[in-house]
Amino acid sequence: QVACQKDQMGQLINFVSLARVGIPVPELAPGPLDLEIDALFRNTSFLKLNSGSSAVGIVQLTGSGPYLASTTTVAFVDGQFYNTRHLQKLQGENLWRVINFILAEGAILQAAIPMAQVWGQNFDVRVVCLYGEPIATIFRVSSHPMTNLHLGGRRGDWAECRAVIPTREWLDGLDHATSAAACFDSAIAGVDLLFERGTFKPFVLEVNAFGDFFPGWLNSSGQAIPHLEIEATARKYGFL
Repeated sequence: QVACQKDQMGQLINFVSLARVGIPVPELAPGPLDLEIDALFRNTSFLKLNSGSSAVGIVQLTGSGPYLASTTTVAFVDGQFYNTRHLQKLQGENLWRVINFILAEGAILQAAIPMAQVWGQNFDVRVVCLYGEPIATIFRVSSHPMTNLHLGGRRGDWAECRAVIPTREWLDGLDHATSAAACFDSAIAGVDLLFERGTFKPFVLEVNAFGDFFPGWLNSSGQAIPHLEIEATARKYGFL
């Protein structure tokens, strides 16, 4: 979980851990990661590319030793690795082949946090921030460990999902998402926010540079996300 600041030339000049600025994130395994990966977290964990998004190259790991198993978007076909839209389960040699490939690309190992549920389904929420302010909250519901819509997740009913989360924790979560977005020099940030099952403690999972693509989404005034972005940008630069 790394946020960055850039100078006017776009050069990366500083890395700041989201955790160091007080934003709650899942525990990360200390690097470098190696073949003892199954001993770093005894419970479920996620192996994720350093620069991955949309669950590209993600591996959910459960168990340990010879019982290590996974659910992943990575497929190995004819000697090549591919990211797919079909979640598959791997064990043994096939799993370690994928793990070693992901590690070689640069990765983090993140402890899994049980998601809050609605009607027996996992859910999290994408918070779309525009110039530092949340403008949209879209719940994603799935029976899978990944809630991405292209992996079988669906948009959750906003009122039903929101009713599950206590107000204090919901407001804390929005504050954390706003703070995470503010760590980036970007007009748009899509912050993935998870509420822990049982406690409803909010955690920021990641920040996406282009996390605003939700066709058909409208706010209470009937405005789509692109409409809000164009209007805010025009206002920011004095065209409105």
